[in-house]
Amino acid sequence: MAEDLSQDVFIKLWEHRSKIDKKTVKAYLYTIALNLTINHNRRRSLHFKFTNQIKSQSDSESPQTIAEMNEYKNILDQALSKLSAGGREVFLMNRLEDLTYSEIAERLGLSVKAIEKRMSKALKQLKEQLGVDL
Repeated sequence: MAEDLSQDVFIKLWEHRSKIDKKTVKAYLYTIALNLTINHNRRRSLHFKFTNQIKSQSDSESPQTIAEMNEYKNILDQALSKLSAGGREVFLMNRLEDLTYSEIAERLGLSVKAIEKRMSKALKQLKEQLGVDL
C-alpha cells in the first residue's frame, strides 16, 4: 500500500510539474502524500465499517435480515442503473476497483476534471435516490 501511495504521489507531482515552484516542491510532496493517505484511510475505514456491519448482520442471518439485504441490493442496483453510463462507470471503478481519479482518467482517455465531474454528478444522484451520504 505504501509503495502504491508513493507512486501516486510522484504521478501527481509529475502531472502538475509545470505549476510547481521549485522552492516549494518539498512541501507540495508532503501535502500530496498527506491528502492521498487521508483519502485512502477514509475509504478503508468506510469499507471496514460496512464489512463489519454486513458481517454482524450475516451472523444472525434471519429471514428478515436476508430479505432486507436483498431489498437494499435491489434498490442500489436500480439507483445505479439510473445513472448515466459514464457516471456509473466512474463510480464503480472508483468504489469497487479502488482506482484513483487519475487512474480512471488514464483508462478512459479523459481528463481528471471530467472524471471529477462525472463522479460528483453520480454521487449527487445516488445521494438523492438513496437518501444516504456516500
